Amino acid sequence: MLILKPIFVCYKRFSLLIGTLILALSLNAKVHGKNPNVLFIAVDDLNDCIEPLGGHPDSITPNFNRLAKMGVTFENAFCNAPICNPSRVSLLTGRRPSSTGVYGFQPMREVSSLKNVVTLPQHFKNNGYHVMGSGKIFHGFGEPHGPDKRSFDEYGPFNPSGKQAKKIWEDRIPGTQLRWAAKENLAEDPYLDGKAARWTADKLKKSHDKPFFLAFGMVKPHLPLYAPEKFFNLYEKENMTLPVINKKDLEDLDGMAASQQSKGIKRAIKVEELSKTKDLVHAYLATVSYIDSLIGEVLDALEESPHKENTIIVLWSDHGYHMGEKNTWSKSTLWEESLRIPLFLHAPGVTPMNVRCKRTVSLIDLYPTLIDLCNLPKIEVLEGRSFLPLLKKADHPWNYPALSCNGLNNFSVRTENWRYSKYRDGSEELYDHSKDQKEWRNLAKNPEYDSVKKELAQHIPKKPVKEAETLWTSIKVSTQEGGTEERKRKYQELIEAQKKQN
Repeated sequence: MLILKPIFVCYKRFSLLIGTLILALSLNAKVHGKNPNVLFIAVDDLNDCIEPLGGHPDSITPNFNRLAKMGVTFENAFCNAPICNPSRVSLLTGRRPSSTGVYGFQPMREVSSLKNVVTLPQHFKNNGYHVMGSGKIFHGFGEPHGPDKRSFDEYGPFNPSGKQAKKIWEDRIPGTQLRWAAKENLAEDPYLDGKAARWTADKLKKSHDKPFFLAFGMVKPHLPLYAPEKFFNLYEKENMTLPVINKKDLEDLDGMAASQQSKGIKRAIKVEELSKTKDLVHAYLATVSYIDSLIGEVLDALEESPHKENTIIVLWSDHGYHMGEKNTWSKSTLWEESLRIPLFLHAPGVTPMNVRCKRTVSLIDLYPTLIDLCNLPKIEVLEGRSFLPLLKKADHPWNYPALSCNGLNNFSVRTENWRYSKYRDGSEELYDHSKDQKEWRNLAKNPEYDSVKKELAQHIPKKPVKEAETLWTSIKVSTQEGGTEERKRKYQELIEAQKKQN
């Protein structure tokens, strides 16, 4: 008996420990659930200027800070195309532009290879989720773009039409789309982003019979840079910190590498001639503070809801934006300012709080990652890679570069330390980000780095598909700024003509 007693005591303690662990795990499963909800927040044209990424020292974004503290902030996240439509189609289908031919503004369902594609929200819908959306998730606000009807059970505000606030003052760069204005402060926000935020908050406050996927997309800070006046008043324009610009930045480039954003370069020249850099930076940051406030409203609603402990939050931007860097005021380049994006993810029971991840990921990785987090069936054709291991351990071994493209056969490969870009005319760029984060020194012509280029070039697709042909893209319009409106008009005329023929 003297021998058995200690054994019996140890056995009791061990059994108690096991029982406690089982109870804790069962409680955790009960709280977090097999199929957690998803709050899917999209932003348009947002670069790294927000406080958590430190891209601009004057930025005031308390709710981005709040979100960063809740989970994982990815410091090296990149889009797969630096234009709204191909970036969003790539994310939402899990397929690269080089596999679909969506390099520009081809409507997703008009592309032959994507007519029956199962989108990210559609996959959730097909697997028992109630899928809701508002604002800008897919590109555009109506036919032929806009919300994909197969992907959602219900959709809230998505069109910027209707009552608008009055402009208190407005300014612009003549001959360009660079416009900015302060609008009156109203108790109920009349902008599309404000309407979408209220609709999203209302859905979060309600009970739901099924797990939900709730997408909330904001248009700003896309041009024009309009925001309520109070957000302009957050900043002192005259003391605004300006981007550091190297006037000789493009001198070590040639071919398409140098001319890839001729429109943005022309804009930058006009901005400087008119001494409007401070005004534009001020307007961009004011617009970013505006959307930050809307994110706060949605986070408040989730915080006060019964869904708080069982809802994944992911926030992403479709691409970045140049505020004069590389002598450019635009997007649509293969440079860091255009390709790097904010990406935050909070998953209760999975992600630790306030963690920063330096590993390289891209938007195409979101689809498989959310599948893993929500225990949905795998989809074999997805070209991204789940970064679930990084959510659990931010420094997990990871050797997968981000691949971006800007049109057919213009590619950029980004690792933690290098960016290598190659264009269809053969021009190249190579930057060492461990020493040159502003990408001022192109090393591509230095033979010492041939082995680096060779290694990175292996990630570039050998046979990218040609640009997809659609009715929308077949319409010839002016190459001047504002050509989109001309294309919309001609497209509607063709659709009406087809209806009459049928």
